[in-house]
Amino acid sequence: MSRMLLIIYNFKPQSSNQSKKYELLLPYLEKKYKEIDVLTSYHAGLKYTEKLSDITTVYRTNHKWLAKGAREKPAVINSKNITQKIKRLVKSIVYSFLWPDFARFWIRPALKLAIDLCQIKNYDTVVTVSFPFSCHIVGLKLKNMFPCLYLIVDYIDPFAILTNKDDSGNNSLLYRYFNFHYEKRVNFAANKILLSYQSSNNYPQKLLKVIRHKLLVVPPWQTLSCTDFENAKNNYFGGNKLSLLYIGSLYARIRNPEYALSILSRASNLNCNIYFVGHKEGCDKIISQYKSSVSPAFHFLDKVNGGTALEMLKSADILVYIDNSTSKQLPSKILEYLYVNKKIILFINDVSSPTYVFLKNHDFLSAMIFVVNKSVFSDQSLLKLEDFVRKDINSVRSPALENFNIEKFAEVYFCFPTNSNY
Repeated sequence: MSRMLLIIYNFKPQSSNQSKKYELLLPYLEKKYKEIDVLTSYHAGLKYTEKLSDITTVYRTNHKWLAKGAREKPAVINSKNITQKIKRLVKSIVYSFLWPDFARFWIRPALKLAIDLCQIKNYDTVVTVSFPFSCHIVGLKLKNMFPCLYLIVDYIDPFAILTNKDDSGNNSLLYRYFNFHYEKRVNFAANKILLSYQSSNNYPQKLLKVIRHKLLVVPPWQTLSCTDFENAKNNYFGGNKLSLLYIGSLYARIRNPEYALSILSRASNLNCNIYFVGHKEGCDKIISQYKSSVSPAFHFLDKVNGGTALEMLKSADILVYIDNSTSKQLPSKILEYLYVNKKIILFINDVSSPTYVFLKNHDFLSAMIFVVNKSVFSDQSLLKLEDFVRKDINSVRSPALENFNIEKFAEVYFCFPTNSNY
């Protein structure tokens, strides 16, 4: 039995899709490691040190510029609030010059704490998880100081294939050389590298050849806690109107809500509330055009905690899904949507969109999913969409989801060595 340090910027309750993966994996990893420490970001209202079990402890640290409140309730986005708009503008300007990403100032306190922990705990394995890439910088410096560490780098979406258009996390026009240079350094130092299927297909061949012997391709998997979902309340949305829900991040460059909003706003015959919940980057101008809509009524909320998100998913009548504009990334949220087992309105640019291809290849397309294909959508399609929203459909959860559950992927992660004799 050995010790593991997990370096991940977001961890519960400040969760992300990547952190959910490890939150669900912890019970399985605890069977393999005698001690697991999680090094993550601190935010107001959280404990600096928190014992999750006899085996797992969370350590939090941060720079004062990055620490924020651990908000429990969703805040309504007010695009007319001048102070809010100025803060976002200043933040976007500052972030455009930060390298490697917004968590730049977290690196120093995180590294200091990681060094202290390494000296005390004598870890065998260190796992670094992006996004943000800053976590890998901490891992790289740690590996240089403690070369016997077995370093596992969980990229999923690495710097080397992402551009500004793909939302690379920094200004790739300005920092493209640094992105490649430091990713190569991280790759060289790593003992094992995890990539998504989409990333491995798009990874530059000259870099892929170097890391092929270290590479583990990880398909998407269902990161929703089935137990927590079943126990979640089912009364978040009140009233007699239908509730349509999009939950997840939106980006002007890779997951733009403009087309989805324009189509849904045309469905004026529907008596419904439409909720867009989550982080929205560069979308203020688009959102402001629809805030005053009454039929249907749009509601734009900030990111919510995991418990509230589960309540929303369980309470919603229909789920809204917006596919990525880049084939380099597959939004993992689609597997959560499929597990929830409700009607889904899927917005795609064309039939080559990554989520549509994934659903088709794995036989997930069914009467429960209405595909809004931007390249062929018509007035007749709008009538069919309205009919889809109104009608009841008997649903059965696809048995194919079993291929993407936590147990399957815990087996993949168990292949990691647990000693430092390499």
